[in-house]
Amino acid sequence: MCWGILILVIIGVIGIADAQELPHPYTDDEVIITYYETDSPFGPPLDAFLLWHNVCWEAFILLNPNIDIAQPIPYGAPIRLPKNQPCYQYDERGFQIWSEGPHGKGVPPRLKFYENGQWLDEPYYSTDVVYVYRQKLLDMKPPSMPTAQQIADLYKVCVDDLLAENYLLQLGDAYRLNEIISMDIFIPDDLPSCPATISQEMVDGFDFDAYIMIDTDFDILELSRTYNVCPEAFIMDYNIGKRYGIDTGANLKAIYIPKDEPPCYNEQGQRLIYFDADNQRLDTPVYSDLPVYITQPNQTLPQIAEEQGVCLVDLLRVNQFADLPLPFSIELFIPPARPCPADVVPVEMTSISLTTLSILTNVCIDTLARLNPHLVRYTNNSERTRPVYWRTAFNEPYWILTTQEECYYQYQSQLRPSIYDIEREFNVCYEEFIMSLWDQYDRFYREIPPSIVVYIPKNAPACYNEQGQRLIYKDAVFNYLEAERGNKPISLGYSDMRVYHSQLSDSLYDISKQFNVCVRDLLMVNPLLRRYLPQGHPVFIPNVRPCYDPDTGKQWIYEDNAGNPLSEPILSEYLVHYGEPVPFYLEYFYNVCLNRILDATEHAKFERLEHYRGYIIPTDRPPCFDKNWQKAEYVCYDQPIGYERVYQPNTTMTFSVDGKYCYDFKDPNTVIWYQNKPYQVFSRADKSFSITQGLVAWCFGGSLDDLRAITWSEEFRQIHPVNYYIAIAPLPTRDCYLTNPSVLDGKLVHTVDEGETLHQIAQKYHVPHLLIAWTNELPAPYTVWAGQKLIIPQGIYTEDLLWLAGLAILWLVLM
Repeated sequence: MCWGILILVIIGVIGIADAQELPHPYTDDEVIITYYETDSPFGPPLDAFLLWHNVCWEAFILLNPNIDIAQPIPYGAPIRLPKNQPCYQYDERGFQIWSEGPHGKGVPPRLKFYENGQWLDEPYYSTDVVYVYRQKLLDMKPPSMPTAQQIADLYKVCVDDLLAENYLLQLGDAYRLNEIISMDIFIPDDLPSCPATISQEMVDGFDFDAYIMIDTDFDILELSRTYNVCPEAFIMDYNIGKRYGIDTGANLKAIYIPKDEPPCYNEQGQRLIYFDADNQRLDTPVYSDLPVYITQPNQTLPQIAEEQGVCLVDLLRVNQFADLPLPFSIELFIPPARPCPADVVPVEMTSISLTTLSILTNVCIDTLARLNPHLVRYTNNSERTRPVYWRTAFNEPYWILTTQEECYYQYQSQLRPSIYDIEREFNVCYEEFIMSLWDQYDRFYREIPPSIVVYIPKNAPACYNEQGQRLIYKDAVFNYLEAERGNKPISLGYSDMRVYHSQLSDSLYDISKQFNVCVRDLLMVNPLLRRYLPQGHPVFIPNVRPCYDPDTGKQWIYEDNAGNPLSEPILSEYLVHYGEPVPFYLEYFYNVCLNRILDATEHAKFERLEHYRGYIIPTDRPPCFDKNWQKAEYVCYDQPIGYERVYQPNTTMTFSVDGKYCYDFKDPNTVIWYQNKPYQVFSRADKSFSITQGLVAWCFGGSLDDLRAITWSEEFRQIHPVNYYIAIAPLPTRDCYLTNPSVLDGKLVHTVDEGETLHQIAQKYHVPHLLIAWTNELPAPYTVWAGQKLIIPQGIYTEDLLWLAGLAILWLVLM
């Protein structure tokens, strides 16, 4: 699904508009309570959460005045949403409307809450809305959003009029932390026009003296001398966006020369310097006493350092890690000559990822970030540390600064330990680990292959203290984005919560019953737990109120329908998971298949769900997974069927979601009864599937298309919801031959007598019993029944035997 558009607005007005008292337009009956839960272990961006629920930001703000939207909302936090008030009016295509290209004004209509500087008593759907997407710039996470002034200039309206129609624009930078997908801007047709305050060649609010199109090779120093503006002040217009600095690996379209920029050189011959000693771009550049050196094309930094008699480390630092060699000349500052520092080592590398560099150099990420601030990415400050000259061609070597102090133990084992085994061995929490393939960490919980190296920080704090308390971390797993920002894992200290080390067969519900805490409470302190629990995973047990009554096992209810505390808790009629994670994960939380959960939720009469979002968990269903967390799908009936593989005419079998007699699809003896006929279920990866279909197709006179139609029929999907991965074959039955006599034409047919075995029949006709079994699709141990008609292969040259021999060869090849 394309997430397409959500709201907001934002950015740009410095400060926040005058405080306005928010109205209270909703009654308790118009509100539903849920919890801030989705498939993201760390909580989703609020913008995506509201889009998923089709709720407007204004409605969220009105219903949750105590939530600071400028800060991340904790996972599991209770929130209020409007009931039956969709933010966007979709047509019958639903979300498909977002995937059809650029969206014009009023597509789709959106609720408007604010107009003429006032909150409306009744919001209405307006087509005056336009959707402004984020501008995607390289290495800018999140991509930049336009300011209110820039939007006003873009649509040629006055900014005050724009703010009077858009309350959210007044909130300015409060939304930057929410990773806004798009801004929903109301621009009524009757807004008076207003001239733009800056030129059309605007970037980041600057005015420009020149706009130079690049269609041939250019001389950056010649441009600098012509306008007496340093190249550090140029803004380069690339296909991927506008930014400071020259990137030789990007397609440059134009150069903007800013107005009112101080002269690059003053009358004393001093040149402006744009960065401080920490490689941070200065708000106002200053003139430097350092001498300036003009490089030659393709000259390297070590050559210049040797020629000038200066330390390479100092040359790198004072010139913002200029990435040489370049095919053209540039200006470099020459630092004072001094001995190179003993604790800093320049190294030539090819990767620009702090995480990868940390592994390759065995230097801690935070140390690399401190020594090489230009490599810190995915922050709002990234642009301020970007080198002025940079090459991004694949595998281009460049210089970085490192230290000789080793950061990690390197652990590799043939024993295939889990990350929890390593945690116990080193007493270092797994959240501190870095792996050579960490992007696949999920599959390493159970065991780490011998090819994978685990990097364990030597300076990491002890995972467990002497009292047995474990460190708890802000992020419950190595956070790649935080590492690329130069941040170490953030420990919140030793927790007073009990730690339980899970068993492989545990579900969260098992643990919740063992310690009498709700599953949602477990998720709030263990946000990483989403699927099965790996063996040995440390699970924090929160110190919260009891979830279940010890006598009846029923769930306690502590709040009324409006979310207010009850004077005395009451027992729930059902086990309910409150909140809305992606329902897929509920299977793992409770070890109950999703189709059973959705069916129970749909059919239960539980008044509380009118006020709380949640799912009813049926506790009388067979487990959805086996002890190794492999899917165990079931088909259930109102009556036991055993493993009967044949049926009598007029037999009536009906599956039932609520049936008490359930059979595992993985059991090869399991039969699905569909329209009163038995079918065998196969995995599409089962090599015997196509052979089985071929052996029995003649019996029913059906085709593969017929079987596919059954597999994808709505009724059959209710029986077997995971039919994307399965196929069916009809079973030969007692009356199959009787109802299809034509299949026996020209065949030698034997009718089985009472007590007769397949071996006896084979001896009678001098035919190997396996040939008879294969011909008639008899499964081991090749049982036959009285009255059954068997086709007997006749002679070595018969059509049957040739067909059968080819089939046997195919079977051996597939095996």
